[in-house]
Amino acid sequence: MKKSAVALGLFDGVHKGHKAVIEKMLSSCDETLVPTVFTFDFFKKGGRVITFSDKEKILYDMGVKEIYSPPFSEIKNLSPDEFIEEILIKKMNAEKLFCGENFTFGKDRKGTATYLKEKAESYGVKTVIIPTVNINKKEISSTFMKTLLEEGRIKELNEISEREYSFKLRIEEGKKLGREMGFKTINQRLPQDLCEIRKGVYAVRVKIADELYEGVCNIGVKPTVTDENERFSETHIFGFDKDVYGKEAEIFLVDFIREEKKFGSLEELKKQINADKQTALNIIKTNRKEE
Repeated sequence: MKKSAVALGLFDGVHKGHKAVIEKMLSSCDETLVPTVFTFDFFKKGGRVITFSDKEKILYDMGVKEIYSPPFSEIKNLSPDEFIEEILIKKMNAEKLFCGENFTFGKDRKGTATYLKEKAESYGVKTVIIPTVNINKKEISSTFMKTLLEEGRIKELNEISEREYSFKLRIEEGKKLGREMGFKTINQRLPQDLCEIRKGVYAVRVKIADELYEGVCNIGVKPTVTDENERFSETHIFGFDKDVYGKEAEIFLVDFIREEKKFGSLEELKKQINADKQTALNIIKTNRKEE
């Protein structure tokens, strides 16, 4: 079994601070070390920032070769010493470890980054602790990302993520009311464990089968046409008229346009969608120039 360099963390959202840890690990690797991430399919209060599958994709795209993510129940009762010896040394064959300065581990989160560094050295394993990353004197964290999503501050979120926030989900068949109004849409059910995203309308990019499109998306509960409280993403893709039910689409949020609201009639809704479409086109055009 080859030796590994391991970046440790929950990495929910994979923001700029997380990337600092992972990129430091990646840069340390040569042909003798496997670039590896230890993480959990687990989320803190308020839900997860991104789905676990989206997290995996981001990590692999960065250059990570192995992701070790055991069920939380299997290791939650391990002491810090047991975690280091049983998981990092024996299971993962770690030669180098990388974590943020706020990293905690072991039962009741009693292990700290400093303790990890001291204990790992007794096994001949080097530990690199990465300082917290701040932007505008604000610590970048998954909690901060959730706040930005809840408030619809998408441009700020994308800045600290260093990418456009996205979710990739299966396209479901809807009630086809958009088609009746001249705005064919794709519908996606948001996972219950995904954190709160401000209900409303967004300018978006959409990727389906490696093709990139532009559009306007409503995230929420469709108050004009249903009394259900389940969250959906409903996206009108500009110039798109293909049957894609059952396929997956990745929705990239470019910016927030307006809050979700209930209209008195479908005609009022149709008029507003026309206005939203033009606003989204303008936002995406401006964003394209900034890039």
